[in-house]
Amino acid sequence: MTYSHLEQPSGHLLLAAYQAWAAKIVKSRPTLVTLFTTRPYFDRVENELARNFDPEESLLKSRIRVIALVTNEDDPMDILSLNASFADAYATLVNEEPLTCAKSGVQFPIIPSPDAAILDIFAELMLHNVRKLSKKPVKVYCWVSCSAAAIYTLFGPAGPSKGNSVRLGLEEEAARTGKPLPEVAEEFFTTVKGDLIRVPGMPAMYDHELHPQKMFMKGPITGPFFLGAVELLNGCDGVLVATPDYFESAESLDALRKWFAETSREVYTVGPMLPPSGKNAVINEKKQSANSGEIDEFLERTLKAYGEQSLVYASLLNLTQFSASLIVFMKVSFGSVFWSVEPEVIWTFLDVLIEKNIPFIMSHGSPVAQVPDSVKEKVKASGLGLLSPWSPQQAILAHSVTGWFVTHCGFNSIMESLSFGVPMICWPYQADQPQNSIHLTENLGVAYELMEVRNTEGLKPIYRTGKVHTGTIEAARKEAHRVLDNAFGEDGAKKRAKAVELQAAFENVWAKGGSSRLALDEFLGILQIINHFNDGATTTKDLFPGCSLLFTKTARIVKSCPTIVTLFTTRIFFERVEDEISRNFTPEEGDLRARVRVIALVADEINPLNILSLDASFADAYEILVNEEPLTCAKSGVVFPAVPSPDGAIVDVFAEVMLHSVRKLSKKSVKVICWVSCSAAAGYSLFGPAGCAKGSGGLRIRLEEQAERTGKPLSEVAEELFCSVKGDVIRVPGMPPMYDYELSPQEMFIKGPMFGLFSLAAVELVNGCDGILVATPDCFESTESLAALRTWFAETSREVYTVGPMLPPSGKNATVNEKKQSANPEEIDEFMGQTLKTHGKQSLVYISFGSVFWPVQAEKLWAFLDVLLEKDVPFIMSHGSPFAQIPDAVTEKVKASGLGLFSPWSPQQTILAHPVTGWFVTHCGFNSIMESLSFGIPMICWPYQADQPQNAIHLTDNLGVAYELLEVRTGELGSKPIYRTGKACTGAIEALRNEVQDILGKAFGEDGAKKRAKAIELQRAFEAVWAEGGSSRLALNKCLDTLTAPETGST
Repeated sequence: MTYSHLEQPSGHLLLAAYQAWAAKIVKSRPTLVTLFTTRPYFDRVENELARNFDPEESLLKSRIRVIALVTNEDDPMDILSLNASFADAYATLVNEEPLTCAKSGVQFPIIPSPDAAILDIFAELMLHNVRKLSKKPVKVYCWVSCSAAAIYTLFGPAGPSKGNSVRLGLEEEAARTGKPLPEVAEEFFTTVKGDLIRVPGMPAMYDHELHPQKMFMKGPITGPFFLGAVELLNGCDGVLVATPDYFESAESLDALRKWFAETSREVYTVGPMLPPSGKNAVINEKKQSANSGEIDEFLERTLKAYGEQSLVYASLLNLTQFSASLIVFMKVSFGSVFWSVEPEVIWTFLDVLIEKNIPFIMSHGSPVAQVPDSVKEKVKASGLGLLSPWSPQQAILAHSVTGWFVTHCGFNSIMESLSFGVPMICWPYQADQPQNSIHLTENLGVAYELMEVRNTEGLKPIYRTGKVHTGTIEAARKEAHRVLDNAFGEDGAKKRAKAVELQAAFENVWAKGGSSRLALDEFLGILQIINHFNDGATTTKDLFPGCSLLFTKTARIVKSCPTIVTLFTTRIFFERVEDEISRNFTPEEGDLRARVRVIALVADEINPLNILSLDASFADAYEILVNEEPLTCAKSGVVFPAVPSPDGAIVDVFAEVMLHSVRKLSKKSVKVICWVSCSAAAGYSLFGPAGCAKGSGGLRIRLEEQAERTGKPLSEVAEELFCSVKGDVIRVPGMPPMYDYELSPQEMFIKGPMFGLFSLAAVELVNGCDGILVATPDCFESTESLAALRTWFAETSREVYTVGPMLPPSGKNATVNEKKQSANPEEIDEFMGQTLKTHGKQSLVYISFGSVFWPVQAEKLWAFLDVLLEKDVPFIMSHGSPFAQIPDAVTEKVKASGLGLFSPWSPQQTILAHPVTGWFVTHCGFNSIMESLSFGIPMICWPYQADQPQNAIHLTDNLGVAYELLEVRTGELGSKPIYRTGKACTGAIEALRNEVQDILGKAFGEDGAKKRAKAIELQRAFEAVWAEGGSSRLALNKCLDTLTAPETGST
């Protein structure tokens, strides 16, 4: 299927949340966005979207498809109707069929099915529909418009649910008591017990302080909504929070991130989400107010009469504004309750404003807001006030006459107020608002809170002050006088100054390098990874380190002995595996190729990280092999005939659970060999005696006991063991010593406790297997390192087989199949050929950090390219990482120079084999090192993590075939002293430029020629290891003999 009407989209995102998201996304990536709303809100959503685009950005806006769903408009609380409509529309998207808007009647054309979805926090049923109906992995992210502290309190560890899924428990409670589930949920989430709520970074408060106002709306409403929110937060793949880092308490934000990290999920802080402040935004906001002209006139008249910052804007709980801007499809989520049940206190506050000659605008959009005629007449007669059913809030806050904002402390209103540097007077009602008020007053110092406007639960003691308020009209009047005197005095000036500071900080978070912009880029980078999974933008080799070597190993096995090989993969990667296998066979080797049976397993394609699903599918398939029954490929449908049960198994180093399945299900002795794509020194360091596990088995049991004892998740305990930096010296035989923090020289985009769990699985598998296959040739290794690894395994009578490098043959078939995976092979061929003519042999620098790694401080990469251009050095840069964003200025500069070529994915072996290639700038992933040396290409090292830093040291200090860039290091760990030099890097751009100038001068001089000669020596040695009698060939044959030799008692 083709999509000719689209301009090179990079994925499709479904949005059922705040519409400003759509604008931010399409301005950041060429992504298609489908935004669902309802018919009553369609026009408002269109107007709000229009505020985010200038007229010349029409192409960007066209990437957003606003589609109204059919719902029960007689009952806005009919969530089932909304979700049924959502399910129908989503199924249409999944099936890649045209979709019609129920409001405009526009039929939108076919586009690729969604790659990810952003859902509002209360859209639990929509989450289930996405999970159920999707036909490929679709990540679901939760959009939350509140602070980190509020999420942690209302739905997280500090709340009634303790951050856990509670639906099943509440359903059981409802069945046991006979009460309806909504009633049970209401009791669970809203019952006041007098407990203390303690949230890191926030003043402690009693639970009754979350309910300072009695509400108009009765019945079980809050409980069911909160239940849905808790379930969605527990079931989603990550959370997007409408807050900037600068607004939050560092401790609150850290607590929220740690909670999500327990389940390896990310928190992205991407606020404030406001339209740009240009003329178009103002016009479109004013369209939504019936009396915007009257408001403009009042503002200007007040400015002339009273001066700047003289006006108080009071938006007491505008239903229309709040619902439309928070969640476009839940129009009664909170708004209808936000009006005082004792409105006399509001009229008293207005009286004080009039008495003190303070002008004001009051927005009263709530349907329960009834303004008495006497109040209207008094305000009109004073000439000081304007009452408006709906006001263009941002336009008012942006006006120079506005001095203070009286607000219910809804999160959107707070973000808008601080975005314009306007301090606040807080009048909170419920949900997150009381906590927001405390943060604004106690932590940030940009607001006052009205305490005497409270009633019912609100008249109980306040923890932070110990006071009890009376809530009388007289007390409210006195408090209003005092607060307004302070607000328009010296103390208020200090609060305004702090608000202006936050305004400046809010502007910076969306500037280049700002926290919200980086968070959005990181999130969209994850979406790009998902799109790579779904649309085939990268190769299997890119996505699974060592996987292409596994395919080569499979080919070598069937070429070495008459063996049948069953190779398991997943449906998503089936075709890529087939292509990689094909690279290893010539057309005349069809009979050998037929011995390799590629079988796709059924796995959780919605969540590719669901290892348990993959392991369960492996166990089922392995049991079929053990029982010698036919086995069906879940992708191709081919039924492979029965063959004798397996004699041996080779499993990846992280496939610990598969090891257990083989041990449990086998009916005869089956050797299990572990496949590791790293050097002997790295294996000894990361998983062996020089690592934190000390190479010992039984580690999982010890860590599980520690997790139970401490109450921490196993993932966190494992992360602490494997990733904690102590400043220890790592000593590996045959390697220069290094500090443990030198294993992390770069800050990383991907966060969360993942490395620890993978390392734990690897340690357990390495200790539980029958031997190890290492993707390295003897001639590459330090003799001492290899001897140390072998000695460690010999302690348990196991063998180490060094069988590298595992590369496809260099014939035409391999080259053709590799180029199939590149988007622009002809352009690359032409560029290399032209460069060879103009610059000569070994003149080109090839740059690639693989499919995952990319510098967090990308300006260091641009500085490196600048030096290449200054020195007239041609280059090709592969940028397959989902985090790779190349600025237009860089692209244009490189294009104008004629010296460089950017490629999202490059046929690496083809480039390294070309005579024009002189140097390879690499992250030092082991596959890349093996490929580079197989073609005699020396390297410039830019390592990131895991085995890469140790690989770089080995290449530079032991083998002498590389230089290492040290000034590219980032973060706290990257700036610490280096053991072998005793020096610390500055990480400054100028220092990096000087280092690059020096290295390139050497690389293309006499010293570089010596390194190239050593690389060519290794190239010849690499060729020899697979010749007759070569070390890798002998090792592979020995391993195959071990795997296939029958043991006593087996058949």
